[in-house]
Amino acid sequence: MLDLEEILGRVWNPDVRPLAAEAYRSYTTGSARACIILTWGAVAADLIDKLQRLGEDGEGTAKDIAQKIDAARAKSDVKAMQDVEAALLENAQMLELLDFVEARDLQRLREDRHLCAHPSLRPLGDFYAPSLELARAHLVGALQAVLIHPPSQGRNVVDRFTGHVADAAFTGNEEYLTHTFFDQVKPTVRRRIVDVAAKVACLEPDGLPDPPGASKVADRMADCLRLFAARDRTLVATHLKKAVSRLGDKPRAVQIRSVGRLGYLDVFWSAVTPPLRGQLGGLVASIQSRPDMGLSDIQSRLLSLVGLDQPRKLLPELETKFAELDLFDRALVINKRPGKYFTGRLPPLLEKEAAHNFRMAELLTRLAVLPCAPHLDEHTLATLLETWTANDQCLYASEMPQNALTLYRTTQHLRLVDESIWKDFITRARSLVPGHEGSSAYHYNEVAEAIGM
Repeated sequence: MLDLEEILGRVWNPDVRPLAAEAYRSYTTGSARACIILTWGAVAADLIDKLQRLGEDGEGTAKDIAQKIDAARAKSDVKAMQDVEAALLENAQMLELLDFVEARDLQRLREDRHLCAHPSLRPLGDFYAPSLELARAHLVGALQAVLIHPPSQGRNVVDRFTGHVADAAFTGNEEYLTHTFFDQVKPTVRRRIVDVAAKVACLEPDGLPDPPGASKVADRMADCLRLFAARDRTLVATHLKKAVSRLGDKPRAVQIRSVGRLGYLDVFWSAVTPPLRGQLGGLVASIQSRPDMGLSDIQSRLLSLVGLDQPRKLLPELETKFAELDLFDRALVINKRPGKYFTGRLPPLLEKEAAHNFRMAELLTRLAVLPCAPHLDEHTLATLLETWTANDQCLYASEMPQNALTLYRTTQHLRLVDESIWKDFITRARSLVPGHEGSSAYHYNEVAEAIGM
């Protein structure tokens, strides 16, 4: 059962909160009639204040209503205020402060309020006697439909969301996005926001702002979907399913980008049908590296899904294609999504076939080895460092001593078992580099000092 006291604390308007609290106290003391009357009073006060705020923000219809409210209050005109209240729910629905279902439920509350407040509407001795269960239902409905939400129209919230995602100042802050566009909006608006995010992330529809460009906006929408899925996986899955059903008709480039940005979400794969999965498998199999340039960014992002269990199982072509790549392209793929799956593939990157000169050794280390460092185990680390010292292009490259120190610092999780591995590495390096012990830059003195050697 809902904790009403907790929900009451979320009433957004501090001036309305005492009315809602008084309605709750009436309910707890067994006065259903008073609870219903006070609940409608809180709703009316809340909606009137929201209409005034929207009027101040320049919303045309709300501005006209706000002027009527101000005029009625200035003259203490009860009849004019009754007219405002009589049209309150209709105006709130028109301005998207309420949806149809919420307006219908609050209309029932208003009718029950009239029966409670005006006994003369029923024959003498046949007064309306609402139950406590009905009073509680009205209070809960009012809280969830109106009282806990700020004065934002559904259309405006969605527009603010899409505008924020396209803005140059977009940061993807988890707390801001989930609080502003998910937790603090009504379910109907939340569904619209998730639907927009799913369509843009999956399909890159026409008309997206440039800059930042369709692909960038879609990437940001995918980040939002990840955050929203952590709040309501079913909601995101429902709207992604609708968007994914249209993915098969999109151009090949859009399909590659879409799977690359969404394929790490399990809710994406739950929406992929067997025919579409076959189509995507063929897409993966057809990927070709660019001569002298390697894989493109979107190609490597797509193939990086091989590091995740679910995509690898559903699209076996990922593993097949990854195995066919040359070592440099593998490094590009690993860089997109470093993880445990790739750690066993790191030592060959430092062999002379791949790291065939100083600059390539440094590049491959930065691209793949260092990003995967948090996922290494002691056996893979030992093999990696043995390969490092066995290739003079790694051993003598100017950046590699600093890279080794970075690798040591980013393998903190191995601190209890890796001391001998690093000491062996230093000993081998110094035995292979001319000069007195510790006198050469390639004696890896920084790492030796870090491990106390």
